[in-house]
Amino acid sequence: MSDNKRYISQSEYADHRGVSRSTVSQYKKENKLVMTEDSKVDVVQSDNLLASVLDSRGGDRSSSPKKASPKSSKLADEKLRGEQIKNARMYLRLEKDAGRLGDMDSVYRAAFETGRASQEALLSIPARICNKLALETDPNKIEDLLTAELILVCNQLSEYAKGLQQ
Repeated sequence: MSDNKRYISQSEYADHRGVSRSTVSQYKKENKLVMTEDSKVDVVQSDNLLASVLDSRGGDRSSSPKKASPKSSKLADEKLRGEQIKNARMYLRLEKDAGRLGDMDSVYRAAFETGRASQEALLSIPARICNKLALETDPNKIEDLLTAELILVCNQLSEYAKGLQQ
């Protein structure tokens, strides 16, 4: 299948499967389709998922017969739950491949580095401006010096954080 037809609308998918639009909506509601963020159906992944939960007549293998024994009902529930987990993993893999999910270690490392840089920048303020402050007697001038220094540190931290995003 060409890449541009791998993701199609639900109506197109209904035509593809030879079922009604309402059937596709039901599949979606039951997490039997792999959907993109913009509500397109991933044809390949959804076909694979449906093949594993529907029998050859189009019937749902994951739902129990009306007079099913508790054992077969439990098995069907476990199978459906397994398919839902598989579907969730496929969705996460698609999100990661699309660059919308990141590695937690990288996030923790970036947060730690940002915290450390913030601490160092803030703790260096007194050493940089103590002589200027000691010469001032006007409280407004002291406030202006401190504010300017804090703004400078905040701008530096902002630039640092932008560098981490790349």
